[in-house]
Amino acid sequence: MSDLRARFASAMSNAEPDVLEGPARTGSTQRQATPRPAYRRGATEKQRNTIRDMIAERYPADRVEEEYNSYNFDTMTQDQISQVFRQLKAMDQLKARTQQAGPAQAPARTVDLPEGYFTIVFNDGSHRTLRVRRQDDHANFMPGRLLIGYLSGSENTGDYTNFAHVTERGVVSVWKKHRDNESLAEALGVLTGDPVACLKAYAQMSGNCGVCNRTLTTPESIEMGLGPVCADKIGL
Repeated sequence: MSDLRARFASAMSNAEPDVLEGPARTGSTQRQATPRPAYRRGATEKQRNTIRDMIAERYPADRVEEEYNSYNFDTMTQDQISQVFRQLKAMDQLKARTQQAGPAQAPARTVDLPEGYFTIVFNDGSHRTLRVRRQDDHANFMPGRLLIGYLSGSENTGDYTNFAHVTERGVVSVWKKHRDNESLAEALGVLTGDPVACLKAYAQMSGNCGVCNRTLTTPESIEMGLGPVCADKIGL
């Protein structure tokens, strides 16, 4: 069991019970206290996603799933969930103090990706098409998060397989089953390094806007990689 889980288990063993029991006295009459309703149990999807992101930023990649799955989110109270947040936040300070004694380590690079379609051309002439799309705020999976997918079929508007997401702190997190894919890792590095250039590459190869994917009708728009409305939308 990790140190974090050990601290959590110890704290929970001393936690107050959810139901108040025992007699209560009013004047000279003794009565049984009405049980207090238990707090709502179970973490929301947003809380689970945030905890996963925080774990990914604090643990080695091969331990993220193990740490995340160590929590029973369906039965935790909100007090217990708050304690998990506090413990994970405290790990920032512990990590910083540990790093002071060793070699300097570069922090995770944050990115500012627009939604849209991107083409990455490799040195051998091959290419990959990626899509960045924000989940609906009411989606069951990672609501409100930017998901990154690669074109995995012939339809360049719908045949995408998601393989990564952008955390609330702006860090790209590649999902476990795709972390050994060198082609995706290289494409992702190019995308995060210069997303505007990748938008332009997509437009020049497809003739479509890199944001809305509609057909571009002027050479100026194709050169820019997107139409005037979408250019204003993303601040170009």
